[in-house]
Amino acid sequence: MYLALAVILMVLAVFSVVAAHRPRPASDQLRGFVYVGAVALLGLAGAVIVVGIVADRAARAEGLAIFGFFTYAIYLAAAVLIVRVTRPR
Repeated sequence: MYLALAVILMVLAVFSVVAAHRPRPASDQLRGFVYVGAVALLGLAGAVIVVGIVADRAARAEGLAIFGFFTYAIYLAAAVLIVRVTRPR
C-alpha cells in the first residue's frame, strides 16, 4: 500500500507543477512556492519508499505519506495566503 501512496505523492507533485503552468499565468512567487513544494513532495515520496522497505511494518510509511498529503495541502494554502497578502494593490 505504501508504494501506491508514494506514486500518488509523485503524481500530485507533477500535477501541481503542470497546474502552475496553465494558460492563466500564476504569479512568479506562487509558482516558486509550487516548485519548492513539489520538490519536497518528491523527496517525501522517496522517503516513503525507503521507510516502507526498511521498516518492519508498512504502517509507518503509510502514515508518513498521509502526513505528507496534509502538510502539502497546508503549505499550498499558506502560500496562496502569503501571495494574496503581499500582492501590491
